[in-house]
Formats: sequence, C-alpha cells, structure tokens
Amino acid sequence: MKAPEMLRVLGKRKPEFVEPFLGLLQTIAETDDNRVVRVRCLSAIKVANQAVTG
Repeated sequence: MKAPEMLRVLGKRKPEFVEPFLGLLQTIAETDDNRVVRVRCLSAIKVANQAVTG
C-alpha cells in the first residue's frame, strides 16, 4: 500500500528510477481493489510524467 506513495516521492527527484515501473503502476491503478492504492498509483504516474516532461 505504501509502495506507490514511495514511488511518487522518488519520481519527483529521480523519475528515471520510476520509469521502468510505470506500466505496472498503471495496471495496479486499473485493477487493485483498494481505492487508496489506485489513487496513489495514478499520482505516482502523474508526478513521474511531469518530472520527465518538464
């Protein structure tokens, strides 16, 4: 449950570390039963993408 949140924080500073996990985060965001986990996955994806694009 905490892993997506840790990836979100890591993605702010080192998005290249999170990039290999974006597909997995997307899958979890679409399929996990826990709403908090889904939201945190989407947040981690968003932060990593923003860090990469500028």
